[in-house]
Amino acid sequence: MALIAIEFDNQNLLVTAARSHVGQLRISHALQLSMEGKTDEEIGQALKEQLQSINANKCEGIAIVSRSAAEIRELSVPPAPESELPDMIRFQARNEFASLGDDWALDFVPLSVTPNAPTQVLAAALTPQLDTTIKTICRVANVKLKRILLRPFAAVDLLKVNFVEGQLRLLVDQNTDTTDLSLMDGQKLISTRTVRLPADLTADQHSKQLIAEVRRTLAAARTATGGRKVEHVVISGEQKNNRLLSGDLAGPLGMKVEFVDPFSQVAVERSASTGTLELPGRYMSSLGGLRMELAGERPDLDFLNPRRPVVKKTDYRKYQYYTALAAMIAFVTMVFGWRTLGSQQQEIEDLRVLLVDKMQLNEGNGNSPSVDQRLAEIGKIDAWKMDGVNWLVELSEFSNRYLLPDDVVADSFTASFRPGVAGTINLSGRIVDDLSKTDQLIKSLRQRPYGVEPTDTGVDTSDRDSKLTSTFEYLIRLIDAPAGETESDPMMELDRAALTFLQKQRGESAAE
Repeated sequence: MALIAIEFDNQNLLVTAARSHVGQLRISHALQLSMEGKTDEEIGQALKEQLQSINANKCEGIAIVSRSAAEIRELSVPPAPESELPDMIRFQARNEFASLGDDWALDFVPLSVTPNAPTQVLAAALTPQLDTTIKTICRVANVKLKRILLRPFAAVDLLKVNFVEGQLRLLVDQNTDTTDLSLMDGQKLISTRTVRLPADLTADQHSKQLIAEVRRTLAAARTATGGRKVEHVVISGEQKNNRLLSGDLAGPLGMKVEFVDPFSQVAVERSASTGTLELPGRYMSSLGGLRMELAGERPDLDFLNPRRPVVKKTDYRKYQYYTALAAMIAFVTMVFGWRTLGSQQQEIEDLRVLLVDKMQLNEGNGNSPSVDQRLAEIGKIDAWKMDGVNWLVELSEFSNRYLLPDDVVADSFTASFRPGVAGTINLSGRIVDDLSKTDQLIKSLRQRPYGVEPTDTGVDTSDRDSKLTSTFEYLIRLIDAPAGETESDPMMELDRAALTFLQKQRGESAAE
């Protein structure tokens, strides 16, 4: 049976077919399928027809999703047996992740496991919507889905056999409009980030912006690795298409740069036609996933088969003996309990008196507020927290939509927020004297969506060497207003129900 890898891009499916020949991975086909404007069923049917054309009617497959489609966090959990880690990490992830639910696929990779010390892990979660999309497409295409992998980890699986333990490397995996920057310590991926690079950039602009992102990643790596220096950079693609990138990394940064064509790492049949592919470097994760699957090795992250608590086999004969023993103990206990039942009446009366005292305490007095008053105050705090704006997310979205530094520079960025009112951003800066660039900046910011209102413009010629001669001030409003206070807190409702029950019990006691 053939094995295929399906990588889910924003608008395309990258499909790679492979087979095992004398224990060696051989690539038979590599193709691309558009997803734009199609439903999941239509995409699955188109994939089915493509597979039939290459004689892969029924096959097994692995799915690969991009880093931007998943949420990744580095978590720390208390020392615990390995069998208990999955449950502890999911519990911790509910507090650390933005919107993790019980129906999200969650898997993790241990980073450091030290006895009697907290365990550091890299956890990743996949939304149920994308999980359903992948399974629907594979079902319609008659593909038996075996794994769902994350692109940076699958790309590392192709090359890590060549990496030496103890050396730090930066893997730059280039896609159409995104690039994955993964930091490797030996053969282990310890951190990864994805940067978005506009597809309409020239080769020089693309290289300059990518070099800036590499510098930021290396600066963060110094902190994460205790000051160790990253001296090797591995870049997917051909060197002739990245000459500027190679020179700036090897020159000022003094790094050893290595370019890798993914198809050079595996055997390729003539039918694959890899020479006609526009960007062969994009297939690094597909080839890495296929190599691990044909080798029978479990990948570090697998959303379809995540790490689960270890279930130990049960010796039922032992439990049968325990059941008989428990039945005998229960009989003796019943006899003893029957004799001592009368002595429990006084204790019940004492507890009723204590219950009345507690109910009076809950109603409050001159020294302490009532439970209702405290719940109301807590509700206001919860409503304020729910009403807030995540400025880190907004700053990230703002950065992704901003123009290049050669065209515009921000001098002031002031964000403000009041409960019940949408947040605002006051932005001022300098821009080239080109109305098309100004229109492009406003149009890009409004795609968030933001409401962009120019409040002031002017001219600044103080710096004669700078081409940024126009000044601007924008008032940016977040279109989506924060959620109000209409949603009730489940814990607050539970507390109120408990208070109602206690009041009812006190009324019944007083009636008696």
